[in-house]
Amino acid sequence: GSEMAKVLITDPVPDQLYRQVRSIMPGGVELARVEDSSEEGFARMAADADVLIVISRRIDDRLLARAPRVRFVQRPGIGYDNLDVEALQKRGILAAYTPGANAVAVAEHTILLMLAMLKRFTEAQAETRAGRWPMLEITQEGIGELGTAVVGLVGLGSVGRAVAARLQAFGSQVFY
Repeated sequence: GSEMAKVLITDPVPDQLYRQVRSIMPGGVELARVEDSSEEGFARMAADADVLIVISRRIDDRLLARAPRVRFVQRPGIGYDNLDVEALQKRGILAAYTPGANAVAVAEHTILLMLAMLKRFTEAQAETRAGRWPMLEITQEGIGELGTAVVGLVGLGSVGRAVAARLQAFGSQVFY
């Protein structure tokens, strides 16, 4: 029919992201987002939704009962960990995720954490905020460098490959 399909983002999202997603929606598709993250807020918005875009909300049988028209669930990330797959299958709802979509962001965060640990960032920040300049003491204790590090990665999927590439750019020796 000529009825518009309703796509619902199940989590509150920033205005800029919402506008960006809305700008790529094809004609005949209405995009909405849940702004009240309570179950009632979700139910109010999901009652006539055809598609759910699920970021972090847990979607289970109880919530699906409040969204009777849903036929497709999209996870803009990796995995189905917050989806009750059995409940989706029972209702004939298809689900998909986007492998590798956030691999670069996760890899960059991994490198950030490695550098923070290697450079003892948290300790140095606390000392600096307390009015002390700890770099001399920390340097004398020997701060490591990623350029001389030997790093072992468990798995070499999209995230592992992105981490390995960034570590190699630092000069690290990478094993997996």
